[in-house]
Amino acid sequence: MFRFLAKSALIAVIWKRYRRTIISTLALFACYFLVSLFHGDYVEYAVNAGDKGFLWRSYLIKWAVLIGVTLIYYLYNTRALTKREADDLPP
Repeated sequence: MFRFLAKSALIAVIWKRYRRTIISTLALFACYFLVSLFHGDYVEYAVNAGDKGFLWRSYLIKWAVLIGVTLIYYLYNTRALTKREADDLPP
């Protein structure tokens, strides 16, 4: 019983402190997965249709989106850390 309460308390503390980072990391991985899925579908379609003229643009768009999502993730979490550090400072 005590072990369950200790684990629950530890998980609650971790979730309260790192909730924003955990959710944003999961969202980042979901975006990576979706971009990869859409790009793979387009590449398969282009190869099957024999229309490879825009294939190089799809790779540029894919990498631009991946870099953009990663930058947004970085800026979002950097702002969260600076805000948390400002809140932790004594008055």
